[in-house]
Amino acid sequence: MLKTIKDFSTILKQRNSSIKQREDFFIWNPQLIETSKKIWAQKNIYEQKINNEIIKIAQKHNIKKEAKIKIKGITENKKDIESLVYKSKEKDIFKNTTTVGPHKDKIEYLLNGDEIKNKASQGERSVFFSILKKAESMLINKEAKKDPIVLLDDILSKLDKKNTNLVLDIFKNNKQTIITHTEKINFPNVNQIKIDE
Repeated sequence: MLKTIKDFSTILKQRNSSIKQREDFFIWNPQLIETSKKIWAQKNIYEQKINNEIIKIAQKHNIKKEAKIKIKGITENKKDIESLVYKSKEKDIFKNTTTVGPHKDKIEYLLNGDEIKNKASQGERSVFFSILKKAESMLINKEAKKDPIVLLDDILSKLDKKNTNLVLDIFKNNKQTIITHTEKINFPNVNQIKIDE
């Protein structure tokens, strides 16, 4: 997969250069389409895997609200990708860049079907991103057979006691999780280090 990403990056760079120099940038389309298809296929797999881990965490910790991510832009059918690329010709020329491809994808963070930035409270956001980081660490552990280092910077500051305990419970079995916080935490089996100014 790393080779595909490198190839895509090179193709994108060359195609953008051709657009800016008013050269025939369409010669890069077949390679752009092929590498985009491969990357989007992997992104689709990743989206499914990460959402499956999120579901497991929610079930384990009795979290009622549905959390999930959605990668906007994924197109897996080759003919659909070809159509998008060829239809973008005028837009590419106008914007001086390639406007279609995996590099333009956006991630939506959803809580009960609504984008988290629109509906969720600060506390709900903190819990959501805690769940997401836990899901990512579980996926890395499965794929790489190693425990990743998880850094959570002041994620507890906007949480009430119930949600603070929930976040700490989610990460209590992670071997390499570091959470920064301004106050002492009253939670069992948490190693705390006080750093004075």
